[in-house]
Amino acid sequence: MTAIVYICSISGPSSICLGATATFAAPAGTGLTYDWGTTGGLFIQGGGSARTVQVKALQLAAGTVRLTVTNANGCKSTCTIPVSVTPAPTCAVTGPDLVCPKSADNIYTAPDGMSRYAWSVNGSGTIVGAANARTVSVTSGTG
Repeated sequence: MTAIVYICSISGPSSICLGATATFAAPAGTGLTYDWGTTGGLFIQGGGSARTVQVKALQLAAGTVRLTVTNANGCKSTCTIPVSVTPAPTCAVTGPDLVCPKSADNIYTAPDGMSRYAWSVNGSGTIVGAANARTVSVTSGTG
């Protein structure tokens, strides 16, 4: 009888922002069981026995995600992936605190160097142009 050996592998990000959650996964296979673990500032949310797990960065400390896969014959394979934890960016918006009703061209700017921007406005104001740029123009509502 020849035992089929499963070669362990993990897919997932190499970095997680502090406080964020990321998905890590192992390839699917028949008769496999999964045992996940973490070190450093990383913690598994929910159970650690599914093919995929959610890992949350709760401390600003690098760590590893570990997986041991066992096949139906009891053969095990273990692998790890190093994961760094990066601090969340500081959000410091510049622009007017108070604006007149129905005023236009109220300019707001976010910090430079972010990989993505997503602006929204509460109330009846509207963003003029793209809501995913570093700087936006807002037309205020009726008050």
